[in-house]
Amino acid sequence: MRGFVVRLLISMAALWITVTIGKAIGLGMSLGGVVSAFEVVIALAIVNALVRPIVMLLTMPLNCLTFGIFGIVVNALMFMLVQYLVPGFRVGGFWGALFATLVMGPISGLINHLIGTLERR
Repeated sequence: MRGFVVRLLISMAALWITVTIGKAIGLGMSLGGVVSAFEVVIALAIVNALVRPIVMLLTMPLNCLTFGIFGIVVNALMFMLVQYLVPGFRVGGFWGALFATLVMGPISGLINHLIGTLERR
């Protein structure tokens, strides 16, 4: 249970950092607050578990043709879907969603690495 909570908090922090950077560079991203961040992370997990596999299956030929790069577009579409499910969250269009797709993962990984390093001490 502790691991789930830690991963949830890391995802919320990564989302907040991503939206803050996206807003600063003018992508029109916004996040309502802590509750919205929680809702976005949960909605993103559900969408990625239920909708994304179906979309990936349907777009498999295109994904194979682009050597998997189209998967990034699918991930961006999942962010766009979540903005319609969570009222306090906006990605500001396709480019904001693509930015979130490309930035949130590495930020989450970096935070995870830093926390792992601190726990080993």
